Amino acid sequence: MNYPAASTRCAVFDPNMATRKLPLVYVAGPYRAETREAVAQNVAAARHVGRLCVRRGWFPVMPTVNTALFDHDFPGLADDQFWLDGTLALMKKCDAVVLVDGWQYSSGAKGEIDEAHRLGIKVYNSAGELPVREVA
Repeated sequence: MNYPAASTRCAVFDPNMATRKLPLVYVAGPYRAETREAVAQNVAAARHVGRLCVRRGWFPVMPTVNTALFDHDFPGLADDQFWLDGTLALMKKCDAVVLVDGWQYSSGAKGEIDEAHRLGIKVYNSAGELPVREVA
């Protein structure tokens, strides 16, 4: 079997990767809005914060980006509790939570913050507060 040369764009297994901890940060902020366009703006704001997290060496976990506009595109697909349970399950795996501007106006983000505090997960008010991690 012919394998691609190392210079091509393919993943190479690094045995040290399993021993390195990539810090995960949950991005919490507003999602719901009156219009599809306003929801898209909230998703864009989360993506922006996610990019800033990556630059600081953190892997962003962004449920609002992962399932963006599902509720608009697939009405009735699942109830609110389904989405809440899923996002909190993701957050429990994270090392920290970072907030997106406007979180104060989001009952969902406030609930995520309360749960993070209950679980002892550190909450940062902005991506700029995240400690810089070495990116391998």
